[in-house]
Amino acid sequence: MRRLLASAAACLAAVLLLRLWLELVGPLPGDRWSLRFEPWPPRPQPWRDVGVLFDLLGKPLFAVLVVGPAVALVWRGLGLRSAAFVALGSAVVVPNALLKVLLSPTPLWEATHADHGANYPSGHVAYAVGLAGALAWLAWERGRRDLVVLALGFVVLMGPSRVWTGAHLPSDVVAGYLVGAGWVLIARALLRPGGTAPRRRP
Repeated sequence: MRRLLASAAACLAAVLLLRLWLELVGPLPGDRWSLRFEPWPPRPQPWRDVGVLFDLLGKPLFAVLVVGPAVALVWRGLGLRSAAFVALGSAVVVPNALLKVLLSPTPLWEATHADHGANYPSGHVAYAVGLAGALAWLAWERGRRDLVVLALGFVVLMGPSRVWTGAHLPSDVVAGYLVGAGWVLIARALLRPGGTAPRRRP
């Protein structure tokens, strides 16, 4: 538990240090380059359509439609503690929203996207890590490498999709990954497996 909480604290410290870097030193490599991606381009582009799909998957309505069944399935197959782990992992959007209020906007975003509001850290990325990270953790413990790959694929693709749709800078995405990872570690520390084996169903 101590190792998990220490790792979570390191993730949060990295988020704060990165924000300090953006304020005192300047944008990360790639931040200025990513400004070429404008939100909602006037002509269709297939690679942007993929980004729009990931954008929808992170919207509140879609998130509720995904999280609810995921928690129910995990509860049925693995028990209440595992289901609570997935639910708590998904709740990362709450501390991430608080961090957005405290840390946004970053200087480059304020200078170029003054009308787009808060940007740091990326809520979509934090949510993807929180939900899919918890599911991947449970799948890994049970030897389901196929489900691990599927969950982590969602996590890996969410970050770049936020950049190529013009919704975020790379620094926002990095911070979102850190917030999500730190929150999953906290959730796992609070909801470690108990002494009894989890319920298993086909």
